Amino acid sequence: MSIQKSDDHEVDFDLIDFQSSVSETAYEEPLPNLEPQTSNPFKGRKTSKSRRSPEPTVEGYKAILLELQSKITEICSDELLTSEQKTDLIKFASRQSGHQLTDNRIVQILLEHHSRNKYGSDLILINSEQGSQWFEHGESHIIEDLITKGELNIIGGLSGAAKTNFTAMLLSALLNPEREPRFLGYRVNRDQVNQVFFIGLDGGRNVYTPIFRNTGLINEKGAVPKFNFIPNESGWSISSSNLDKLETRLKEYPNSIVVVDSLLAAISSSGVDENSPMMAARIMDLKLVCERHNATPIVLAHQKKESTQEFTGADSLRGHGSIPAFAGQIITLNFLDQKSKVNGKAIPDRKSAKRRMVAGHRGTPIDLLVELDFENGSVKSHGDFYDALFAIEAQADIDEVLDTTTIHSVVSCLSAGKRAVFDALYSYEAPVSQATLVADHSLNKGTVSKSLSALKEERFQGTPLIAEIEANGSKHYEVTYFIKQKFSEDY
Repeated sequence: MSIQKSDDHEVDFDLIDFQSSVSETAYEEPLPNLEPQTSNPFKGRKTSKSRRSPEPTVEGYKAILLELQSKITEICSDELLTSEQKTDLIKFASRQSGHQLTDNRIVQILLEHHSRNKYGSDLILINSEQGSQWFEHGESHIIEDLITKGELNIIGGLSGAAKTNFTAMLLSALLNPEREPRFLGYRVNRDQVNQVFFIGLDGGRNVYTPIFRNTGLINEKGAVPKFNFIPNESGWSISSSNLDKLETRLKEYPNSIVVVDSLLAAISSSGVDENSPMMAARIMDLKLVCERHNATPIVLAHQKKESTQEFTGADSLRGHGSIPAFAGQIITLNFLDQKSKVNGKAIPDRKSAKRRMVAGHRGTPIDLLVELDFENGSVKSHGDFYDALFAIEAQADIDEVLDTTTIHSVVSCLSAGKRAVFDALYSYEAPVSQATLVADHSLNKGTVSKSLSALKEERFQGTPLIAEIEANGSKHYEVTYFIKQKFSEDY
């Protein structure tokens, strides 16, 4: 304890008390009291030469921990507090007790308390005498085996993996009565959805309008019935005040769907690092608000940069490791990998509309090869991922063998700029630099740069027309050996 004086010097009464308790000086007579008679918080304390701080005991430690546990239980039981506020209070109480709890431990305490509230503290026992109704079937999915009702559902993917498009297609299947009541072959339970509240924070009007229009969520009259959009201009985030605003709507429309696009955007303005344990408190607050009104949250989340078609599911999500712990379902949309690797690493094929869709975090495992039709706002399934991928790749190999297209016809279809650069490269026997092409053939530098990038992607029977080679810290280019061979064969 300390008091700030006007001259900016602090009086540390705790230090004074400590010094007096160990003082070797004993006064024969008490000093006269010259101060006004006011209450003294340290009145009654005695000092002696032999006084020492008592040795800590196990019983003393137990008393401290039991008192802290009592305070934590009181904090967690206060339904007016958000998980974020509970976290701060528990952190403060533990610091005051001298037993500082880590953020991870506090999150664990909140999870345990939430679990006890939801499922009880006793072991659930089902046998011939009790609990047989547990086995009675009740609808627990909005979309059979895919979207779990009343639970947190996460749809993950790299940037550009079409998470928003996929979610809009899913919602369209729920809200459009003219569409087949199935999504990717799974039954759609439209009667389980009251309203949809789509919180779009990952872009503006130019991003969401074409997606919603193509999927049929908006038309010339505006939004379709039951679809509600909350734009980025609302400034919404997962904070206490914004959750209160959302809860006002959910009170009016229980059994609704809440889409948050995206998790990163929803917490970035709140000052919380996505890798911090505090992420757990934010997600728990969103989940609890939805649970109180039997709403179903669907959160769009980003994957780690190293995610590939083989790195999927909960482990591929960015952010703190506690995030998947709250989810009843996790769906990831993964790019297919390019055939060729770079430095031994798989590279996403961002040009392909096909994705590997993996689901089944706590339910039926699902692993499909899906294809998105962005223009028509729909998605179809090619079936089991590995079976479908094998069939498609086998068919592609057959098509290449049967393809009667010649290398000359492929090159003749190139644009004038790419054709000029290809012909220039073909005239060299060894790899050359971009500067050499510009100087030797009087070509425009910008045209050469763009054409070289495009020609690396142009293929004939699966082989790029040109290759890029690193030499002495600089890039050189040449027409690939296979392509040159094909030119010779055609002649």
